[in-house]
Amino acid sequence: RDNILRDTKKRGLKLGSLIVGRTSYESMEEGESPVPLVVVTKGRRKDKEGVFFAQSPKRALTLLEHNGFTGALVGGGAKLFSSFLAANLVDELYVNIAPELVGRGLRIEGISRHVQMLKLLRTVRLDAGIVQLHYRR
Repeated sequence: RDNILRDTKKRGLKLGSLIVGRTSYESMEEGESPVPLVVVTKGRRKDKEGVFFAQSPKRALTLLEHNGFTGALVGGGAKLFSSFLAANLVDELYVNIAPELVGRGLRIEGISRHVQMLKLLRTVRLDAGIVQLHYRR
């Protein structure tokens, strides 16, 4: 888990911004993100220092572009990932697979429809048996 958090933080710092869903945002500590944060949520909320709110993945990227950002790391759940895939807004995809078999897991919807646009570049073994898959368009 620590290796995944370090990896995510490094990628977020490189890209300069982080996009998460409402559930991920609500589980975060105040000021936890080292970069500006965009929260994709259907509800309307007022932006605050370092946190912007958008109602769709496309609007999140437009908001970042208007603020001078050229890329973003999307972190969060399968629902958010699915919405970016469905809108054809993914250039690269990192999937971390944990060895535990707990519950039903999270399903990234529509991946089979979009997998043809992504090519597996590499697999990396992280701590605790976690395997990371790296795809690129």
